[in-house]
Amino acid sequence: MNFRTSKLSIIALVVGLSMGLSSLQAQEAPINFFHGTWAEVLAKAKAEKKLIFMDAFTTWCGPCKKMSAQTFTNGQVGAYFNDKFINTKFDMEAGEGPQLAAQYAVKAYPTLLWIDGDGNLTHASVGYQDPGRLLANAAVAIDPVHNLSGMNKRFQGGELSADFILEYATMLADGYQSTDEVLGKYWASQTDTMWVKASNWKLIQKFETQPNSLKYVYVNKHNVKFASLYGQKEVYDYLANAQFEQLLGKMRTGAINATNYQPELEAIRKSGIPNPEQAIAQADILFYTYLDKKPAKAADAAGILIDKYGLNDPYQLNQYAWMAFENATDKPTLVKAIGWVEKALAQLSSHAFLDTKACLLMKTGDLKKAIATEEEAIKLATQYDEPSDTYKTKLAEMKKLLQTKP
Repeated sequence: MNFRTSKLSIIALVVGLSMGLSSLQAQEAPINFFHGTWAEVLAKAKAEKKLIFMDAFTTWCGPCKKMSAQTFTNGQVGAYFNDKFINTKFDMEAGEGPQLAAQYAVKAYPTLLWIDGDGNLTHASVGYQDPGRLLANAAVAIDPVHNLSGMNKRFQGGELSADFILEYATMLADGYQSTDEVLGKYWASQTDTMWVKASNWKLIQKFETQPNSLKYVYVNKHNVKFASLYGQKEVYDYLANAQFEQLLGKMRTGAINATNYQPELEAIRKSGIPNPEQAIAQADILFYTYLDKKPAKAADAAGILIDKYGLNDPYQLNQYAWMAFENATDKPTLVKAIGWVEKALAQLSSHAFLDTKACLLMKTGDLKKAIATEEEAIKLATQYDEPSDTYKTKLAEMKKLLQTKP
């Protein structure tokens, strides 16, 4: 063997491995945030010809902390953002934060902003985002046709297709911006006989959610026609949800109490929708859980939604089951709730759902099954590298109860 050739091969191998390791480490790095003044951030973005990615946060915001701990530390996110953007973060309640919050109309946290080197907003998104969603938003942010700035230009240029308006209005709503001008201009181009079109039905479902809306009244009046085109459940859900959301708004403001609740329900029954009891069941769940403190009645209402109106969304099923765990004490209600979360688990394997089931089993006194189910929840959370400390605490509590059980 030629020693020189062998030595060079070994050097090449070592260099290759080192480069590969460096590349791997770079891919696994979190987002590298530049900490400087806003003027310095703008100058850096201009010099490097990159967009700025800004995390607009507050110190008290739970979702902000979760993103910092779980999303910004993700290797794929870090590799993409460090390559594409000048990353920075500002506390919206300290230093330059309040001025930036006013400049970019930040109204909720976290708000994620993409800004060019001249300080012009190109894209925005609001709320907690896992790595997948953040990367998807970043891809939109660098797309000059589909980012917020591009959509604004297309609208100002006269684009009014239904698909475009749905995408644009959704983007605005998700960013806590007004959709009034966009939707107003679009609906002015449509006659009421066109509202039944599939593209318009999508817009109505998403944005015309007030029972006094002309489009809502139209759908209710022609619900047989809409149901024949889009399915009874889809149309009935829309009609009921709007009535429920209006009632929910009153609950949130304290305008509804035990004395005036029944007249509100009568108003729903007289609204003319074909399924008033669906909206009433939705309202009853919250009213009897939180305001009138009768969890068995809340469970009966949830049963109506599930059995009569085909509620099958796993997250809602789990939510109602958890509400029963937190508020019910009678075994029949708890057993019903176990059935709901089992229905959710049949559709989606979730450690959160398993935890709900374990807690309900514990409350019914079936501690052995509760322990086995909680262990399953911990195993699944660990498998997906997600936090399980609260589950472990509950598991210890269950085992302690089992040891002290007569």
